[in-house]
Amino acid sequence: MLKYQKSNISSYKAIFNALQMQVDIFGQLPGFTILKKERFSTSFGAFSTLIIFGFCLLYLWIELAKLYNHSDPNVIQYDSQLIESSEIPLMNQNFTIAVTLTGLSTQPFKNVKRYFQINVNTCKRERIFNKTDNTTQVISSCQEYPIEACSLDHAVTESQKEYFGKLQLGTVQCLQNEAWKRNPPKLQGVLQAIEFQYLQIQIQICHNTTTYNECAPIEEIQDLAKAGFYGIHLSDNLLQLNEFLQPFSQIQSMQQASFSLKTSRSIYQTLKQINIITDDGFILENRNSFSGLIQNQWREESSTYNNIFLINHFIYLDGKQSTYQRNYIKIQAILGKIGGFWNVAVLLFKIFVTPIVITLMNVHLVNKLFRFEINEKSQLFKDEIKEESLNDLNKSQTIYKESSQQQYDVVNTNLKKKKPNIIKSNRNRNNQSEIQKYLTQSKQQLNLGIIDLFLVSFCCKRKVKQQIRYAKTKCSQKLDVALIISKIYEFDKLKYVLFSNEQLNIFNCLPKPIIPADLFNRKVSDKIKALEQQKQYLFMLEDEMPMKLRLEQAFSSYKKIKNKVDKTYTDYQLLEFLDDDLVNLFENLSKNDANDDLSSISNRDKLNSASQSRQLNVQLDISQISQY
Repeated sequence: MLKYQKSNISSYKAIFNALQMQVDIFGQLPGFTILKKERFSTSFGAFSTLIIFGFCLLYLWIELAKLYNHSDPNVIQYDSQLIESSEIPLMNQNFTIAVTLTGLSTQPFKNVKRYFQINVNTCKRERIFNKTDNTTQVISSCQEYPIEACSLDHAVTESQKEYFGKLQLGTVQCLQNEAWKRNPPKLQGVLQAIEFQYLQIQIQICHNTTTYNECAPIEEIQDLAKAGFYGIHLSDNLLQLNEFLQPFSQIQSMQQASFSLKTSRSIYQTLKQINIITDDGFILENRNSFSGLIQNQWREESSTYNNIFLINHFIYLDGKQSTYQRNYIKIQAILGKIGGFWNVAVLLFKIFVTPIVITLMNVHLVNKLFRFEINEKSQLFKDEIKEESLNDLNKSQTIYKESSQQQYDVVNTNLKKKKPNIIKSNRNRNNQSEIQKYLTQSKQQLNLGIIDLFLVSFCCKRKVKQQIRYAKTKCSQKLDVALIISKIYEFDKLKYVLFSNEQLNIFNCLPKPIIPADLFNRKVSDKIKALEQQKQYLFMLEDEMPMKLRLEQAFSSYKKIKNKVDKTYTDYQLLEFLDDDLVNLFENLSKNDANDDLSSISNRDKLNSASQSRQLNVQLDISQISQY
């Protein structure tokens, strides 16, 4: 049964193979090479890649430094309405409150308690809804804090100490420390909230009571209270979102309002609640929260003096709160940025590097397949193509050592054998130098330096560009699938023309090339001659043979064919199609061999004559001895 018929019968297996081909996502495409490389690479492209890689490393170092130092966060700010909130205690560590009363000359009054009464209250208003009768009961309560002259004991933080150190502390009134610590004032909610807590500061004219009867005369009080300024020292916070550990910087400031006996002034001041949410995780989220209060609104209302208060100051929370969400960069984001930076850098470099690499690849390719009638050389830079040929020369030299080369280093004590070996060694050295000179100075190729590559890549040197384009077109035409298949059919036909039926049957059963195991040994040079004698290793060894040894073998065959008496038509055709440079090389090698042969003959004649003269001298000596 034929293979085609067999494949048609096993339809289920064919369907299975087709399904497997479509489903397998790990299927590998066949790899092809160009100029014995899976991908064409150049030193210029590698240098450009290293530049991009260096920039990426620098960018990675900068981003990692930001990650470690927690700098440059991504900040998102949004506001939300505040109605109900939890209690915010105002401790002396995080809040400052003090009162100053001054005259028109802004000089603070001394013995303030003799003229004015300062009341600081924390009040709470609570609404209780009765579901039975649908009524709401409002319960209000206030707690008054005793007042005393400020001292350095009231300053707790460094900023408070610095601020109070610049004031006349005896004229500034503060809350008693013990009462403040025992029951700190609180802020909660807004006016329409169920629970609402606020601060109230009230300034009144001093009146004698049963608990305090040291007020100044009313005329003196009225004289001072005609006009003056009410000053409130409150703490505030500066937002420093760039600071990781301390996003709030506490400061103290004073705000003033005028008062007089003719008016009663009400002040409504709001403090805005600020929430800062910080995500400082390196890979996963790790959220931390910071809260603080900043001064927001200051609104004043005045009316005719009501014989109750001069100043009535209310401090409560604002109806809006702001939230700042700080997100520090994470490792996965850094890697994503590096990937994006890499892609952009590669895209930009490709604009300049790709034309040069493509031109260099085309030059290598067409030089491998064609010869050219021009030979332009750059005088400024060494040709990269020539460097590659030099590398090919040095390749595999340790593997292919001629047995005659090893014999040149052996010291022969026999004078008659030593001279021919020296001559043979010199001959091989001369031949190798000629071959190396031919390979390194090969003509009829495009030799382009760095400047030439730039000029050709960017549409200069149009003649060279046209030659490369023409040669590339010819290569592309030879790679046409239909042409390749037709050539394969021609080779199949040629087998039937050249071989008989018996030869063809044997030819079709020739084995595949075999890879010798000794090829990977370190001492392969000692076994290379034995491997070359075995036909099954011949194909693989020919592929590994460097160009220098191929030329040496070609020279040996050239001498044999040229010296043949009855040359065939094929011999003449081969000699005719040889390159002129290659023919000159072979002729020079032939002259070297001829000169070495002449010198060896002359040396042999000299040795023979010297030996004959020594024999004559010995015979004369013997004859003289016999006469005696």
